[in-house]
Amino acid sequence: MQPSSQDEKLIADLTISNTKNISCEILLAGDNRLQEAHRKAVSRTIDLIESRYAQTQINEQPVGTDNLTVVKLPHDPSRQLAPQLHTHCLALALGEEEC
Repeated sequence: MQPSSQDEKLIADLTISNTKNISCEILLAGDNRLQEAHRKAVSRTIDLIESRYAQTQINEQPVGTDNLTVVKLPHDPSRQLAPQLHTHCLALALGEEEC
């Protein structure tokens, strides 16, 4: 899939993070309840984005779609290697063309 212009993006990285104290509880203390809550919060956030904001274009007109393709990648260290649980959600610009 090739972008039709330089401004068009094929992937958006939506990063959903916890606060540092929650990340420490999950990663250092091993609190699985909080880790599961993080996973659920990520899924609910993506569902909300999908239902309210996902669009495509048909005949150059924006049309809502509730069918995003999202890859969720949990990640735990920050760039400074401190505990920070976050999930990169890669929303891919995929669609079907009529033939």
